[in-house]
Amino acid sequence: MKKIYRNILLFSLMAIFVLLGYFFILKAWGLKINLKTGNFIKTGGIYINVLNKNAKIFLNEKPIKSDSFFANKFFIKNLIPKKYQLKAKADGYFSWSKELKVKQGKVTRAKNIILFKKNQKFNAVLSNVKKIIISKDNKNFLAEKEGKNWEWLIFNPETKNKEKIVSFNDLEKGYGTSLADFGNGLELLDWDQTEGQILFKNSSSACNGNPCNKDRYLLVDFKSGENIKIFEFKGNKDIEKICQNPLNRDEILELIGGNLFKKSKTEDFIKEKELTLPDDFSDSRKIAFFKEKNNINKKGVIFIPQIVSFYKKAGTLFYLNASGFIIKLDKNGKNTINKVPLEQGKVKSFKVYELGKEVFLSSKSLLYELDKNKGLFKEISNNFKEMAVSPDQTKAVLIKGREIWIFDSSNANKKFTFLVRFSKPYGCIAWISPKYIIFTIGNDIKISETDKRGLLNIITIASFEKPKIFFSNYDKKVYVLSNGLLFASEKLIP
Repeated sequence: MKKIYRNILLFSLMAIFVLLGYFFILKAWGLKINLKTGNFIKTGGIYINVLNKNAKIFLNEKPIKSDSFFANKFFIKNLIPKKYQLKAKADGYFSWSKELKVKQGKVTRAKNIILFKKNQKFNAVLSNVKKIIISKDNKNFLAEKEGKNWEWLIFNPETKNKEKIVSFNDLEKGYGTSLADFGNGLELLDWDQTEGQILFKNSSSACNGNPCNKDRYLLVDFKSGENIKIFEFKGNKDIEKICQNPLNRDEILELIGGNLFKKSKTEDFIKEKELTLPDDFSDSRKIAFFKEKNNINKKGVIFIPQIVSFYKKAGTLFYLNASGFIIKLDKNGKNTINKVPLEQGKVKSFKVYELGKEVFLSSKSLLYELDKNKGLFKEISNNFKEMAVSPDQTKAVLIKGREIWIFDSSNANKKFTFLVRFSKPYGCIAWISPKYIIFTIGNDIKISETDKRGLLNIITIASFEKPKIFFSNYDKKVYVLSNGLLFASEKLIP
């Protein structure tokens, strides 16, 4: 080969080496040339993980392969900064799509995406249900069965076990003549799941126009598989509110005339009868019936004087004193929540919501947020309807009229942000994960993501007549009460 050809080959290889080296260095630094402007730009990326293992990912309609050991995690790198259309699909599932913006040197993330199955199957798991409440551990339901001979029971959907708590027949055999006041059923006042106690009041329609005492109460003390104790008493006619003491399982609290009284199950009640009753659901067991001693309208001992109202949570009692301060009482002692008193007469009955260090207070249609710096509750909504806290206690979903708002305690601004609005009013609402909520509108059951980037992904998974929904974080199913039947879905979350 002539020298000139050798030189041409050498310089050509050197040029190719320099260009390739230049290309790889730019790629390593995350740089690309913008063909429109000729300038160097720093690239970005998109990270997405889908909880469904069979999901396929598309970027601008082009399929993307996972470079991770876990097939449902995808990292798309070296993307020019602009907007991209991302989609996740799987056969038999609703698809997910989102327009995401990639910025220079940044990774845009879409985490914990869930694809929900189309044509969800719902199976009836309990019949003749009038009312139902899900337990805090989401494993059991407390249900009131319809019918002339009513009963309340604990139902476990996983084992199908039904454990009767109290029934019409039990009271008839245990208290005899007092049955007339409980003939139309019981109104649930308080379910202390930690202590295994339930407080009932006779139904507002119990007397059917006949003379009887409308203020009769039952406290049912039970633990699964153990004997049951039923405490029956006639409340003082001036009782404003009643519950079990969250700090002492043997006490009942009654708000009367601005004072909170307590009465003791061990000191103020006497056993009247003990029976072994046949149980239609499990083995026979003993039920002990107790009645209150002395005067049936006797007040207990003053527990907290001069209060307006109170709110009970597990192991905690919040109360509003006459000076306008919210006091938190638990095993660690007393703590005053607000430094500036609430306006007199504006707040009576209330609820308290705690999200980490953030505190909210609701009273009828009003919602307040605690300004920690000033120590005051400031009103943030006057059309409040319902609020639900996410399972990880970091987010809250708020219904204001026909709008849904989201609060995320991890955001710097610490404010509610608008999510979506519908023309019809909402029914029930609950979290199914930190990223998704489930709610009812009319007869439809819908699921929505809470990621506001681009368009919201909202789907309808089922329709029932006047549904009331419960989501179980234990088995990841949604339960629907409709027309006296309790239905269970398939598992919603992979």
